Amino acid sequence: MPLIGFINDHGVRVTFEECWKLPRFAGLPTEVLYRIYLNSISDARPDGLSVTECLGCARRPYLAKREPYYENPRFIYARFRGSMVHSILEDTNKMYKPDTIISEKRYFLKVPGTETTISGKIDKYIIPSQTLEDYKTIDDDRIKKLVVELPEDYIWQSNIYGWLLKAANHIVKNIKIHFFSFKYGYTSGEECLIVAKWGSPEWAKIKPCPVYDHTRIEDFLKHRVRDIMRSEIPPPVGPDKRWICPSCPFKEKCWKEGVPK
Repeated sequence: MPLIGFINDHGVRVTFEECWKLPRFAGLPTEVLYRIYLNSISDARPDGLSVTECLGCARRPYLAKREPYYENPRFIYARFRGSMVHSILEDTNKMYKPDTIISEKRYFLKVPGTETTISGKIDKYIIPSQTLEDYKTIDDDRIKKLVVELPEDYIWQSNIYGWLLKAANHIVKNIKIHFFSFKYGYTSGEECLIVAKWGSPEWAKIKPCPVYDHTRIEDFLKHRVRDIMRSEIPPPVGPDKRWICPSCPFKEKCWKEGVPK
Protein backbone atom coordinates (compact mmCIF):
# COMPACT_ATOMS: atom_id res chain seq x y z
CA MET A 1 0.00 0.00 0.00
CA PRO A 2 1.24 3.53 -0.68
CA LEU A 3 2.43 6.42 1.41
CA ILE A 4 -0.68 8.63 1.22
CA GLY A 5 0.19 11.76 3.18
CA PHE A 6 1.97 13.54 6.02
CA ILE A 7 1.43 13.63 9.78
CA ASN A 8 2.80 16.31 12.12
CA ASP A 9 4.01 16.11 15.75
CA HIS A 10 0.48 16.81 16.99
CA GLY A 11 -1.00 13.83 15.16
CA VAL A 12 -2.72 15.89 12.45
CA ARG A 13 -2.87 13.95 9.18
CA VAL A 14 -3.26 15.38 5.67
CA THR A 15 -3.34 13.54 2.37
CA PHE A 16 -0.98 14.74 -0.33
CA GLU A 17 -3.91 16.33 -2.19
CA GLU A 18 -4.88 18.27 0.94
CA CYS A 19 -1.28 19.24 1.65
CA TRP A 20 -0.68 20.88 -1.74
CA LYS A 21 -3.47 23.34 -0.94
CA LEU A 22 -1.70 24.54 2.22
CA PRO A 23 1.09 27.15 2.31
CA ARG A 24 3.00 24.96 4.79
CA PHE A 25 2.62 21.92 7.02
CA ALA A 26 4.68 20.51 9.91
CA GLY A 27 6.81 23.69 9.82
CA LEU A 28 7.91 23.24 6.20
CA PRO A 29 6.80 25.16 3.07
CA THR A 30 4.78 23.20 0.54
CA GLU A 31 7.60 23.34 -2.03
CA VAL A 32 9.90 21.42 0.33
CA LEU A 33 7.12 18.97 1.20
CA TYR A 34 6.53 18.31 -2.48
CA ARG A 35 10.21 17.51 -2.99
CA ILE A 36 10.11 15.15 0.00
CA TYR A 37 7.06 13.50 -1.57
CA LEU A 38 8.84 13.04 -4.91
CA ASN A 39 11.87 11.50 -3.19
CA SER A 40 9.64 9.12 -1.26
CA ILE A 41 7.68 7.80 -4.21
CA SER A 42 10.74 7.53 -6.48
CA ASP A 43 12.16 4.72 -4.34
CA ALA A 44 8.87 2.87 -3.82
CA ARG A 45 8.94 -0.67 -5.19
CA PRO A 46 5.47 -2.28 -4.89
CA ASP A 47 6.54 -5.39 -6.81
CA GLY A 48 9.90 -5.85 -5.13
CA LEU A 49 12.21 -4.30 -2.57
CA SER A 50 14.51 -1.31 -2.70
CA VAL A 51 17.98 -1.62 -1.24
CA THR A 52 17.04 0.59 1.71
CA GLU A 53 14.03 -1.63 2.48
CA CYS A 54 16.40 -4.58 2.86
CA LEU A 55 18.15 -2.86 5.77
CA GLY A 56 17.05 -2.05 9.29
CA CYS A 57 13.66 -3.24 10.53
CA ALA A 58 11.92 -5.98 8.52
CA ARG A 59 8.53 -5.08 9.98
CA ARG A 60 8.41 -1.61 8.43
CA PRO A 61 8.66 -2.63 4.72
CA TYR A 62 6.33 -5.57 5.45
CA LEU A 63 3.63 -3.21 6.72
CA ALA A 64 4.35 -0.54 4.09
CA LYS A 65 3.35 -3.05 1.39
CA ARG A 66 0.07 -3.85 3.12
CA GLU A 67 -1.23 -0.68 4.79
CA PRO A 68 -1.66 2.94 3.66
CA TYR A 69 0.35 5.20 5.92
CA TYR A 70 1.43 8.77 6.73
CA GLU A 71 4.97 9.97 7.44
CA ASN A 72 6.20 12.90 9.50
CA PRO A 73 8.20 15.26 7.22
CA ARG A 74 10.50 16.02 10.15
CA PHE A 75 11.80 12.45 10.10
CA ILE A 76 12.26 12.22 6.34
CA TYR A 77 13.72 15.70 5.82
CA ALA A 78 17.14 14.07 5.42
CA ARG A 79 15.96 12.70 2.07
CA PHE A 80 15.31 16.23 0.87
CA ARG A 81 18.72 17.34 2.15
CA GLY A 82 20.32 14.39 0.38
CA SER A 83 18.58 15.21 -2.88
CA MET A 84 20.12 18.69 -2.81
CA VAL A 85 23.61 17.20 -2.49
CA HIS A 86 22.93 14.75 -5.32
CA SER A 87 21.63 17.45 -7.65
CA ILE A 88 24.85 19.43 -7.13
CA LEU A 89 27.12 16.44 -7.63
CA GLU A 90 25.36 15.39 -10.82
CA ASP A 91 27.04 18.35 -12.52
CA THR A 92 30.46 16.82 -11.80
CA ASN A 93 29.73 14.05 -14.31
CA LYS A 94 30.93 16.48 -16.98
CA MET A 95 34.44 16.08 -15.55
CA TYR A 96 34.63 12.50 -16.84
CA LYS A 97 35.13 11.27 -20.37
CA PRO A 98 32.10 9.65 -22.02
CA ASP A 99 31.60 5.97 -21.20
CA THR A 100 33.88 6.09 -18.15
CA ILE A 101 31.21 6.48 -15.46
CA ILE A 102 27.73 5.28 -14.57
CA SER A 103 25.74 7.80 -12.60
CA GLU A 104 22.22 7.99 -11.11
CA LYS A 105 21.16 4.75 -12.80
CA ARG A 106 18.77 2.21 -11.31
CA TYR A 107 19.45 -1.52 -11.51
CA PHE A 108 17.20 -4.51 -10.86
CA LEU A 109 18.24 -8.03 -9.93
CA LYS A 110 16.36 -11.04 -8.58
CA VAL A 111 17.71 -12.55 -5.38
CA PRO A 112 18.72 -16.17 -6.13
CA GLY A 113 16.41 -18.74 -4.58
CA THR A 114 13.55 -16.22 -4.24
CA GLU A 115 10.94 -14.53 -6.42
CA THR A 116 11.87 -11.08 -5.14
CA THR A 117 13.65 -8.43 -7.18
CA ILE A 118 15.93 -5.92 -5.48
CA SER A 119 16.46 -2.50 -7.02
CA GLY A 120 18.73 0.41 -6.25
CA LYS A 121 20.01 3.59 -7.85
CA ILE A 122 23.78 3.87 -8.17
CA ASP A 123 25.20 7.27 -7.25
CA LYS A 124 28.38 6.83 -9.25
CA TYR A 125 30.53 4.00 -10.62
CA ILE A 126 33.88 4.88 -12.18
CA ILE A 127 34.57 2.24 -14.80
CA PRO A 128 38.39 2.46 -15.24
CA SER A 129 39.11 2.15 -11.50
CA GLN A 130 36.10 -0.15 -10.82
CA THR A 131 35.15 2.16 -7.94
CA LEU A 132 31.65 2.56 -6.56
CA GLU A 133 30.99 5.94 -4.94
CA ASP A 134 28.05 6.64 -2.64
CA TYR A 135 26.99 10.00 -1.18
CA LYS A 136 25.60 10.48 2.33
CA THR A 137 24.56 13.52 4.33
CA ILE A 138 25.43 13.30 8.02
CA ASP A 139 25.07 15.37 11.18
CA ASP A 140 28.22 17.04 12.48
CA ASP A 141 28.02 15.28 15.84
CA ARG A 142 28.39 11.87 14.16
CA ILE A 143 31.67 12.60 12.40
CA LYS A 144 34.00 11.29 15.10
CA LYS A 145 32.13 7.98 15.11
CA LEU A 146 33.21 7.42 11.50
CA VAL A 147 36.80 7.17 12.72
CA VAL A 148 35.82 4.25 14.96
CA GLU A 149 33.50 2.45 12.54
CA LEU A 150 31.28 2.98 9.53
CA PRO A 151 27.55 2.42 10.06
CA GLU A 152 26.80 -1.22 9.27
CA ASP A 153 23.78 -0.33 7.12
CA TYR A 154 25.93 1.96 4.94
CA ILE A 155 28.42 -0.84 4.35
CA TRP A 156 25.69 -3.29 3.38
CA GLN A 157 23.92 -0.72 1.23
CA SER A 158 27.04 0.06 -0.79
CA ASN A 159 27.87 -3.61 -1.19
CA ILE A 160 24.36 -4.42 -2.40
CA TYR A 161 24.76 -1.66 -4.98
CA GLY A 162 27.96 -3.40 -6.07
CA TRP A 163 26.03 -6.68 -6.32
CA LEU A 164 23.42 -4.95 -8.49
CA LEU A 165 26.10 -3.67 -10.84
CA LYS A 166 26.91 -7.21 -11.86
CA ALA A 167 23.67 -7.05 -13.88
CA ALA A 168 25.66 -4.84 -16.25
CA ASN A 169 28.84 -6.96 -15.90
CA HIS A 170 30.63 -4.34 -13.83
CA ILE A 171 32.90 -5.48 -11.00
CA VAL A 172 33.33 -3.34 -7.89
CA LYS A 173 36.85 -3.53 -6.46
CA ASN A 174 36.70 -0.34 -4.39
CA ILE A 175 33.96 1.44 -2.46
CA LYS A 176 34.16 5.07 -1.42
CA ILE A 177 31.45 6.58 0.76
CA HIS A 178 31.44 10.37 0.75
CA PHE A 179 29.86 12.00 3.81
CA PHE A 180 28.68 15.61 3.76
CA SER A 181 27.94 17.40 7.01
CA PHE A 182 26.86 21.02 7.41
CA LYS A 183 30.53 22.00 7.85
CA TYR A 184 32.76 19.61 5.88
CA GLY A 185 33.07 16.65 3.56
CA TYR A 186 34.55 13.28 4.50
CA THR A 187 35.48 10.14 2.57
CA SER A 188 35.81 6.59 3.82
CA GLY A 189 39.38 5.32 3.96
CA GLU A 190 40.90 8.82 3.80
CA GLU A 191 42.46 11.30 6.21
CA CYS A 192 39.89 14.00 6.96
CA LEU A 193 39.54 17.12 9.05
CA ILE A 194 37.52 16.06 12.10
CA VAL A 195 37.64 19.20 14.27
CA ALA A 196 38.52 22.64 12.92
CA LYS A 197 39.96 24.36 15.97
CA TRP A 198 41.70 27.62 15.17
CA GLY A 199 45.43 26.87 15.19
CA SER A 200 45.01 23.22 16.25
CA PRO A 201 42.87 21.29 13.76
CA GLU A 202 42.31 17.57 14.35
CA TRP A 203 42.78 15.11 11.52
CA ALA A 204 41.91 11.42 11.50
CA LYS A 205 41.39 8.61 9.04
CA ILE A 206 37.80 7.60 8.34
CA LYS A 207 37.28 3.84 8.39
CA PRO A 208 37.47 2.26 4.92
CA CYS A 209 34.45 0.48 3.45
CA PRO A 210 35.08 -3.24 2.89
CA VAL A 211 34.02 -4.98 -0.30
CA TYR A 212 32.04 -8.15 0.40
CA ASP A 213 31.98 -11.33 -1.64
CA HIS A 214 28.80 -11.69 -3.69
CA THR A 215 27.99 -15.01 -2.02
CA ARG A 216 27.93 -13.25 1.34
CA ILE A 217 25.69 -10.51 -0.05
CA GLU A 218 23.25 -13.00 -1.55
CA ASP A 219 23.06 -14.96 1.72
CA PHE A 220 22.29 -11.72 3.54
CA LEU A 221 19.59 -10.77 1.02
CA LYS A 222 17.96 -14.21 1.12
CA HIS A 223 17.47 -13.90 4.88
CA ARG A 224 16.20 -10.33 4.60
CA VAL A 225 13.76 -11.20 1.81
CA ARG A 226 12.42 -14.12 3.83
CA ASP A 227 11.94 -11.83 6.85
CA ILE A 228 10.15 -9.09 4.91
CA MET A 229 8.09 -11.10 2.40
CA ARG A 230 6.76 -13.69 4.88
CA SER A 231 3.01 -14.26 5.21
CA GLU A 232 2.86 -13.20 8.88
CA ILE A 233 4.13 -9.95 10.38
CA PRO A 234 7.84 -10.05 11.27
CA PRO A 235 8.98 -9.50 14.86
CA PRO A 236 9.95 -5.93 15.85
CA VAL A 237 13.51 -4.73 15.50
CA GLY A 238 15.93 -5.74 18.25
CA PRO A 239 16.89 -3.50 21.19
CA ASP A 240 20.21 -2.52 19.57
CA LYS A 241 18.36 -0.81 16.70
CA ARG A 242 15.32 0.47 18.55
CA TRP A 243 16.62 4.03 18.18
CA ILE A 244 15.02 4.05 14.71
CA CYS A 245 11.52 3.36 16.09
CA PRO A 246 10.40 6.95 16.98
CA SER A 247 10.59 7.96 13.30
CA CYS A 248 8.66 4.92 12.03
CA PRO A 249 5.10 5.51 10.75
CA PHE A 250 4.06 2.14 12.21
CA LYS A 251 5.47 2.65 15.71
CA GLU A 252 2.02 2.82 17.32
CA LYS A 253 1.31 -0.75 16.23
CA CYS A 254 4.51 -1.98 17.88
CA TRP A 255 3.96 0.03 21.05
CA LYS A 256 0.46 -1.40 21.40
CA GLU A 257 2.09 -4.83 21.42
CA GLY A 258 4.23 -3.75 24.35
CA VAL A 259 7.47 -3.12 22.47
CA PRO A 260 9.50 -0.65 24.62
CA LYS A 261 9.61 2.91 23.33
